[in-house]
Amino acid sequence: MKNERNWCVVLAIVFLSLSAQAQQLKLFSEGVRSISSRQQLMVMDFMEHYFPTVMKKGAASMQMKMADDKVFFRKGRPQDLYLVNDTMPMAISLVDKHYEVSWAKDDKPFITVVFPAQYDLIMGMGQEEAQNRLKEDICASEMRSQKPSVPEGLVERGGVYVSEKGHFELESLKDATFYRKNGNKFVPVFEDEHKDLSAANLFHGLAEDAAYQLYVEQSVYGMKTINYNIRLSQWLDYCNSMNLKVFFAVEEEREDGLLAIVIAHSRELGFNHMLSVVIPDNFVIHPNAVLKARLTCYIPTHNLKNLYQQETNNRKRKQWQ
Repeated sequence: MKNERNWCVVLAIVFLSLSAQAQQLKLFSEGVRSISSRQQLMVMDFMEHYFPTVMKKGAASMQMKMADDKVFFRKGRPQDLYLVNDTMPMAISLVDKHYEVSWAKDDKPFITVVFPAQYDLIMGMGQEEAQNRLKEDICASEMRSQKPSVPEGLVERGGVYVSEKGHFELESLKDATFYRKNGNKFVPVFEDEHKDLSAANLFHGLAEDAAYQLYVEQSVYGMKTINYNIRLSQWLDYCNSMNLKVFFAVEEEREDGLLAIVIAHSRELGFNHMLSVVIPDNFVIHPNAVLKARLTCYIPTHNLKNLYQQETNNRKRKQWQ
């Protein structure tokens, strides 16, 4: 009888061990991870955490959860992910507004998983949590290894050379940067005579040896705000590390400086951050000046126009002190 009980205990331990292993999912090798971008790493982490979690729910609940999240298999099924190994060719593609992650086996498609490029799904957190963590994420970002290089295809406009690839949602929000020719070199415009061009270059990280401070009033869930100070360089480092595309527009020239709108757009994670920022009139000659900004973060693209228009309509009624 004692031996039978011992044998049952051994079987239970083995079963629990196998069950634990079955819940672990390692789809991407360290070698692949070492050459991947931050956004690709987020997608990899999402894949390895999401599917073991939903597979615990049972078939019916799993299907419902995946349908709600708009996650589906174009090829294969969730259980097939446990058959993936390092020898299989793998690809992660961002197609329009969704990801496709695929593996091949014996030169044939084996698994293709499709899911939305949405920060809340991929990061595994809702808007409230993401908003409350933003300052921490900004401060934890790695420093840029180098300043942006001079782009090719500059177009001369009245003595200033312009790089402009396009705008975002609204014509006024442009990704333009500005340069002057100095001998055989192009240098970013940063001069008091052209504050608007210099301000655009500032938020594209083109100002040398700048120590600007950014006082942030950030909107968070529940119609609340939180206030904090960061260095402008920390914001620029964050935008760079998250591969955010920056668009800039001067909304108003005031006695105390420029009122500008900055959009930081993430195509990979489907969100936008919007800064309404007052840039002091003397910012070019005072590289340690304080810039005051209202920040609305994690805005879905389809809501951006409305928020932008609200900010534009209200700007004259809200005065910074």
